[in-house]
Amino acid sequence: MPRRSPIPLYHQIATDLETQITSGAIATGAMLPPEKELSAHYGVSLVTIRAAMRILCDHGLIDRRPGKGTTVLERQAHAVWELGWLNDLIASMVPSRLEIISMGLVPAPHWVAARFGIEVGAQVHHMDTVRYMKMPVDKPFLTSKIYHPRAVGRMLQKRDFVDQAAQAQWVISVVEEKCKLNITNVRQTMCARLSSREVAHHLEIAVREPLLEVTRDYFDKAGRLVQTGRSLYRSGQFEYVLNLTRFSHGSREDLTQTTNSDRMQRTRA
Repeated sequence: MPRRSPIPLYHQIATDLETQITSGAIATGAMLPPEKELSAHYGVSLVTIRAAMRILCDHGLIDRRPGKGTTVLERQAHAVWELGWLNDLIASMVPSRLEIISMGLVPAPHWVAARFGIEVGAQVHHMDTVRYMKMPVDKPFLTSKIYHPRAVGRMLQKRDFVDQAAQAQWVISVVEEKCKLNITNVRQTMCARLSSREVAHHLEIAVREPLLEVTRDYFDKAGRLVQTGRSLYRSGQFEYVLNLTRFSHGSREDLTQTTNSDRMQRTRA
């Protein structure tokens, strides 16, 4: 049953059903219960159930046909990162390297403590990083402050992030592999910020220059937050694109997010 969590109810339900499908508890070719039955089972609205069904459709796990019901498809391997996160495109489009400025235990800032459900000032694992485009002269374009629970942080060492393969990955990907975790949900928020003196120094820009701030929370299957962090991007090089699709269900129209992607653009001279 869904529980109180930063993860939306429809994501919790989709994750539960996906786990049952991929584990074989719900067999290939089986019919899922009607939406009304699922709504009653999970104690949520039909709109929430439909949003969960759309996620399963996007993952290629079910086939929905009006008047015929919802069928479980043959299971296929698929990537967790379905939504084209910004770092994924950076890693694939622009060669880069990661520099770790500092790493270790620090008192949790207020916003980090609130996310982890701990007291302000309690110790958490922290990574302060800068990422550079690999060009004739390496150019900094991103700085991040990343936090993990102490149980996760004690398994991480600086050398885990220094070889060439690790440098081409997101920090969370290295954390997943090193700590034997399985990230299934990511929450992302964005806003505009002006660069502080510290950030301006790291990104080699002027103080109070506009930046794109992205906060991401990474959750495992159990809904536990295993990494949170805030990244600041040089705003002139990025564009965020969100595609929405309107569809009809009976007499009701729903507007739902089908693709959430970030694109990186080189600044044109």
